This record gives sequence, structure tokens and C-alpha cells, in this order.
Amino acid sequence: AALRTRQFWALFLLQLSVGIALNTLWLHQIAHMVDVGYSQIVAVSILGITGCCSIVGHLCSSVSDRIGREATYTIGLLIAAVGICIFIFLDDVNQSWMAYSYAILYGFGWGLGTPAMFASHGDIFSGKHFGVINGILLTGFGIGGFMGPFFGGWVFDTLGSYTIAFISVLAITFVCIILMWLAAPSKIRLVPGLAKRRLSRLTTD
Repeated sequence: AALRTRQFWALFLLQLSVGIALNTLWLHQIAHMVDVGYSQIVAVSILGITGCCSIVGHLCSSVSDRIGREATYTIGLLIAAVGICIFIFLDDVNQSWMAYSYAILYGFGWGLGTPAMFASHGDIFSGKHFGVINGILLTGFGIGGFMGPFFGGWVFDTLGSYTIAFISVLAITFVCIILMWLAAPSKIRLVPGLAKRRLSRLTTD
């Protein structure tokens, strides 16, 4: 029954897109920074900062219980998109502020949005078959995770630059936002914050 719903395929394509975007950038960002002129230790430290900021984003993700999954995911990915834009223009070893800004924004943005995405699975498909449905959805991420690194490497080998690959990641980030709104978990189950506000409006009217 889940396979016959729009929500399932929106979430499956969302997971596929996330897998491509995350793994393309995560796997090739160190190589790009080394090509720009950063030492390997600095490039790896940027990756570490990205991970730490992602943890902070995770800890703030409970906001999705108040404003909704779609809104939280959108805010998170828009923040991440700003980080990606900064990283695309990183082409000089003297632009350290750009590297650290990317790490903070990209890490926090994805960290904020990712839990909202997973929570939307439960909002839409809660029930005794949720484990199977969630596993199938995550297969999309696995497929995307397989495709992303090869895509980034192919772009670099063909063009001698990661620019097109990273611009593609930026575009896919916006596709992810659209797919979340197409899945529309709030139309299936209101989070506590939205339910409380709707109830408050009804009682006021």
C-alpha cells in the first residue's frame, strides 16, 4: 500500500537525492581543499568541524516538533545551501574564513534538517510495517550514496575541476526541499506545536 502513495516515492527520491548530495561533497571536499593549496591536516580539520556543527544541528532539530517537518527541513537546507555557495567559490588558500564558514553553515544546516526528514517517515508511515517501509526508503539513500562519489570523481576527471559537481550538489539541495514539501508529512500528522496552534484557533473562533 505504501508503494502506491505519492508520499512514499517523494521520500524515496528525497533519500536518493540526499545520498548523492551528501556523499559527493563529503567525499571530495578534502581533495578539493588540497588542490586549492590547504594542507591535508587543515582540510581534515574542516571536515571535523562540519561534523561537530552537524551535532549542534541535531540537538536543535526538536524545533520541528513546533514548526513542522517541512519548515525545519527547508530552513536547515537553505542554511546548508549558503555554505555550499561559499565552498564553490573557495579557490585560494588565503580564504580560510570561507572554509570555516562553509563548515559551520553546511554542517549545522544538514544537522538541523536531517532529523526532520527521518521524523517525517514516522509521521506518514507509522504502524506495524514501519520498519520495512523505512528500510526500503533508506535503500534510496544507499543508491544515492553509491552514485555520488563516482559522479564527483567523473566530473573532476573530465573537466579538471569540482565546480560543476558542487553546483550540482547545490541544485540537488533545492530539489530535496521540493521533495519534502511534496511528501507533506504535516498533511498526514500534525506535530504537537502545529496541532496546538490549530486547536487554539478553532477554540478562539
